[in-house]
Amino acid sequence: MGEAHGRDWEEGDPINGEQERLLARLTDPADLAVGRQVLEVALSAHRDDVPRATCFLDPDARAVAEGILAGVDGVRWFAAGGYPGARRRRIVVMPDYFPEGAADPPVAAVRLTAAHQLTERAAVGAAVKAGIAPEDIGDAVPASGVVQLLVTPEAASRLVSELGTSRGGPVSAQAIDLEQLEWPGARVREIRGTVASARLDAVAALAFSASRTRMARDIRATRIKLNWQVVTNPAAPVREGDVIALGGRGRAVVEKLSGPTRSGRIGITVRRYG
Repeated sequence: MGEAHGRDWEEGDPINGEQERLLARLTDPADLAVGRQVLEVALSAHRDDVPRATCFLDPDARAVAEGILAGVDGVRWFAAGGYPGARRRRIVVMPDYFPEGAADPPVAAVRLTAAHQLTERAAVGAAVKAGIAPEDIGDAVPASGVVQLLVTPEAASRLVSELGTSRGGPVSAQAIDLEQLEWPGARVREIRGTVASARLDAVAALAFSASRTRMARDIRATRIKLNWQVVTNPAAPVREGDVIALGGRGRAVVEKLSGPTRSGRIGITVRRYG
């Protein structure tokens, strides 16, 4: 999470009051456009007391935006691209008194498939042809004969509407959870342990190295999915082959359940991705 340092915005219209100072060092027209965009986003977040996000930015544009934010007090920010190592990311800005994790990443994922081999460039072209603006498109990630496109949530809805599998066109689109993403170099860990019972909160606690109380709270807050479905019951049973996804933390596959042990606990092996 980035935190800004600099002068406070003036009363009234902070953009008018501070933009000359904050943009003074930018001479390239593209950099100026990025600077103005991030100031508008920061103003909106500060004025409306809610998180706001830029469009997707490449690393150079993101460096410009974060340089501008570093001159503004009263805000904090983070960059989100949908998966670790994403090249194109959105910067989410919020008032600095918001706690870390207060805003969900405003990024969605769509899986594009075609009868022929689909390239990243063709997938982006199909999205643009469907009416998606380039600035609303993040990375295109190939995986197992498909291309996973990171986009804004609004763009994801439009893509599925325009290119849904029922349309029968050359390229089809299906919305997927961010935790379903596959990307090169994704970290995979095998975790073994025991649980008192094979219930969702206990297994999730083992898989994501958290307390059972924390997992129960996340389950009730609909942050956890079981087999890609929201489950709000911490005591929901978990079986071999089940997939547990935790927003922002990846997914875990239950590989094996065994036991009980002499102490009556259930042995469990999970494979965690992300």
